[in-house]
Amino acid sequence: MVKSYKYFLVAAFWAAVIFMLSTNSPLEVGPDDWYDFIGIDKVGHLVFYAIFCCLLCFAFYKMDKLNPRLILSIAIVFVYGVIMEFLQYNFYPDRYLEYSDMIANLIGALSGAFIFSKILQPRFKNL
Repeated sequence: MVKSYKYFLVAAFWAAVIFMLSTNSPLEVGPDDWYDFIGIDKVGHLVFYAIFCCLLCFAFYKMDKLNPRLILSIAIVFVYGVIMEFLQYNFYPDRYLEYSDMIANLIGALSGAFIFSKILQPRFKNL
């Protein structure tokens, strides 16, 4: 049973990477207009949070192959993203709270759960 929890360390490491990227000075990645929702910044949010969700789904899957807890993984990733946005707003002067980032994080979490359940989980049946 203890071996199963080691997979959560990978997800925790990825959460730390997201934290470091979210709390450092922002990178200039292009136009900063409100209508630029599908920008490189939002794609980055989507990809990083999709990977985070896949890692959590995999960790839960290794605990219980019959129940990878997709909804719980999505909720954890989304709440983490919301917390990160509020931390940026309150404690980091060069960072801002953006609702569009929260939406991109949620779409990433949903995408990660979908990718895990439809593509990755069937391949892990033999692990």
